Amino acid sequence: MNTILSPFGGLVFLVLFGLAMLALTAWFGRHHKRDRTEFLLAGRSLRIGPAAMSIAASWIWAPALFIASQKAYDQGLPGVFWFTFPNLLALLIFAPLAFKIRKIFPTGFTLPQLMRERHGRGVHVLYLIQFFGLQLSSFAVQILAGAVLIQTLTGLSFPVVAVVLVMIALTYSTLGGLRASVVTDFLQMALILTVTGVTVPWVVSKVGGFAVVSAGMAGATGDFGNLFDPWVAYSFGIPVTIALLSGPIGDQQHWQRAYALKSDGAVIKAFILGSLLFVIVPISLSVLGFAAAGSPLSQGWGITNSQLV
Repeated sequence: MNTILSPFGGLVFLVLFGLAMLALTAWFGRHHKRDRTEFLLAGRSLRIGPAAMSIAASWIWAPALFIASQKAYDQGLPGVFWFTFPNLLALLIFAPLAFKIRKIFPTGFTLPQLMRERHGRGVHVLYLIQFFGLQLSSFAVQILAGAVLIQTLTGLSFPVVAVVLVMIALTYSTLGGLRASVVTDFLQMALILTVTGVTVPWVVSKVGGFAVVSAGMAGATGDFGNLFDPWVAYSFGIPVTIALLSGPIGDQQHWQRAYALKSDGAVIKAFILGSLLFVIVPISLSVLGFAAAGSPLSQGWGITNSQLV
């Protein structure tokens, strides 16, 4: 298998990445009081900008970096629309709900905690089962996607990469709590936006400009020129919309950030800004899928996995 980095180079990259995350965590957390509120909610002191970057980064599950390009390549504009719009809508709908829950329960940490106060232990347990299940699934998906990508780029063993990624994330989270996650989210989101801002225009220029991108907007087969294609809507769009709209409500990471903001009034602003920052990423990455679908250079490719297109 041809790789961009050697296995040793990949291991060095992972170690440097881990050390950088730990150093950032230590630096930004050095002056903050060590207590439960600081660990779980960054002292309820997050400002809108960092919170919005963290919200956007948290909503960009690793598969989103693959799926935007994949849907553009496989199903053209309708595939991208039905992936991007529900993701944007989910955060916009969550914003006023988070604002209202925070007003009702200003000293809270989680939604299950409110359910226990209002409805008793039985409902609390049901909510905990769902919340823990989603967090485990989320963590597993990030590690799976990240490990597969690094394995593809370096040839490193998948189990080795997965274990190293788990150790990095758990170490800085354990040492720095939510503040560590916000700091690393901010850096990762900045890197995503920077790399996307450089890579996408470079690819467009290399494949022949926006005429090639436009030629690929109906997908690789040319069958998906209608934005509201009924087959894409029924087979992908509607099911994924239902799942995504419920996603933030059952995801502790969003409640955590809502409760960590400095004021009630910052909640809606942070989530609106976070949703707009998020949407830049799938729209930009979809251009790569359109370019692959429309470029004559790619017609002879044997694409066995369109997730990696």
